[in-house]
Amino acid sequence: MQMTEAIKRYNSLEKRPFAIPHCWAALKDEPKWWDLQENRTAGAQGYDGTLPDADDVSKSNDASSRAQKRSMGCEAAKESQKRASSSSACQSEEYVSKMSEICLQQTIFWSEANGEMNQRLDMLVQLDREKTDIQRKKVASLEKQVAMQEKKLLLEEGKEEERILAINLDTLNPLQRAVIERKQKAIYARWCTNE
Repeated sequence: MQMTEAIKRYNSLEKRPFAIPHCWAALKDEPKWWDLQENRTAGAQGYDGTLPDADDVSKSNDASSRAQKRSMGCEAAKESQKRASSSSACQSEEYVSKMSEICLQQTIFWSEANGEMNQRLDMLVQLDREKTDIQRKKVASLEKQVAMQEKKLLLEEGKEEERILAINLDTLNPLQRAVIERKQKAIYARWCTNE
């Protein structure tokens, strides 16, 4: 029933026949279609919800009525376009200002981060210097200990050599005497070469 009314209405308004009833059947219940229908019916003057007859259609095709309807549409379109462009300009200005703020914040963050990084590097360099100084002191201490041990060894060797040289050969048996004599000769030879 609705479809036949829609086809009759279309055929009365247009010169060509309604060729896409399947599309109308699919779209008739969509909210966008109803919004479009409401806007058209609200914009039309004197529309009482009945189908127009042929005289009404010819009257609505007059230049004055077409111009009146069209000028209202143009004005509304221009007004909405002005609103959109002014709001987009404001939005673009806001976007630019926010982006510049973000860039400034990033710059501040990176400069602070670089400052902190430089402080950390300075601290690491200082710690490395202190570590090197400690290692040098440790090496010097070890060298002193080695030198002291060498002196101790030399003193002990000297005492041993003095003991060997102080042994009375007459009191020893022939085998012991031969061993001690060789040691005493080696000690004398070393002393002679050192001097």
